[in-house]
Amino acid sequence: TVYPCDAPRPLASSLNYGPGTTAPNEVIARLSPTGTICLFTLAEIDLVADVTGWAANPSAYAPLVPARLLDTRPGQATIDHLFEGQGNRQAGSTLELPITGRGGVTAGATAAVVNVTAVNATAAGFVTVYPCDAPRPLASSLNYTPGTASPNEVLAKLSPTGTICLFTLADVDLIVDITGRLG
Repeated sequence: TVYPCDAPRPLASSLNYGPGTTAPNEVIARLSPTGTICLFTLAEIDLVADVTGWAANPSAYAPLVPARLLDTRPGQATIDHLFEGQGNRQAGSTLELPITGRGGVTAGATAAVVNVTAVNATAAGFVTVYPCDAPRPLASSLNYTPGTASPNEVLAKLSPTGTICLFTLADVDLIVDITGRLG
């Protein structure tokens, strides 16, 4: 979990990993007032962090303390107890997920930075994240396989009503954490 060091560690993941694997992920993180981030690991790992850019102020980008907005696994919580424990997403289904008004995303936001994680997949597949007022694009935002936790950070345009849609090719549980907004 990557978070500003002046905030409590949130119930959200920035990267998921397993034994014997290399697991990359892009993270856009808010800095603490002293210019630091904290990196929490649940299990012992070797960790590499590269800085690839920064945003000057004032900027349309607003980093947020990570917050969980969706967790379909039974018994798991979200920041506002909405969209939690719905169960495995069925193959070929699309979920419309409200983003604005949750986890620090204000009305008028035009895009969101979300970390999408696929777990408990029954077959290889992919997730496509897109604004719900547009046709589903022929592109994947995240690819997954059975027996792995597969995360990816996505900069997603919001629909005019402040939602994103998540299409899943194969049965899978989905987790979505908000980490930033634009607009």
